[in-house]
Amino acid sequence: MKTNKTPEFLEKFPLGKIPSFETPSGFRLTETNAIAYYLCESGPKKDQLLGATPEERALVHQWVFFTIEHLSKTVLALVRPLVGIVPHDTKVEEESVKDLHRWLEYLNEHLKGRPWILPNREAGPSLADLAVAGGLRMGFRLYLDEDARNSYPNIMEWWNRVLSVPEVEKAFGGNRLLEKRAS
Repeated sequence: MKTNKTPEFLEKFPLGKIPSFETPSGFRLTETNAIAYYLCESGPKKDQLLGATPEERALVHQWVFFTIEHLSKTVLALVRPLVGIVPHDTKVEEESVKDLHRWLEYLNEHLKGRPWILPNREAGPSLADLAVAGGLRMGFRLYLDEDARNSYPNIMEWWNRVLSVPEVEKAFGGNRLLEKRAS
C-alpha cells in the first residue's frame, strides 16, 4: 500500500489502484476482473476459461457478476471486523450471515451433479469457478468453519476440485480452511 502511491506509479495508474497490470508493450489495466478477462483472453486456455460458445461466455459473466455483487460483498462484510478493518456490528453480521447462506444454498444446488460451475464441462475450471472460489476464499479461511461448510457438500466437493488445480492452489496460498471459529 506504499508503492502504489509513488509518483512513478501514479503517473502510470493515476488512481493508485491495485492490482494494476502493465504489459511489456505498455498496455495498462486496473480492476481485478478486467485484468482476469484480459489474461484469459490472451492465453492458451481461452475457451476453457471464458467459454467456447456465447452461452458459456454469458454464464461466465453471470457468475463473475454474482461474485462481485453478492458473494464478495457479503464475505467482506463478515471478514472485515475479524481483521480489524471495521468495528463489529451485530446487525450487519446477522444480515450478512443470512445473505451468505442464501448465496451458498444457491451455489450448492447449482453444483449438484456437476464438476464445474459451467454445465457439461469436463475440461477444468472456467473463470466462473475461479471468481467464485476467490469470493469464498477469505470466508472459508476466517469465518465459515468446518461445521458451517459441511452444510454445503456440493460446494466443498467443487472447492476441493478447484483447489486441486496446482496453479489455483499456488495462487490461493494452499487450501487452508478454518477449522473452528472462535465464539
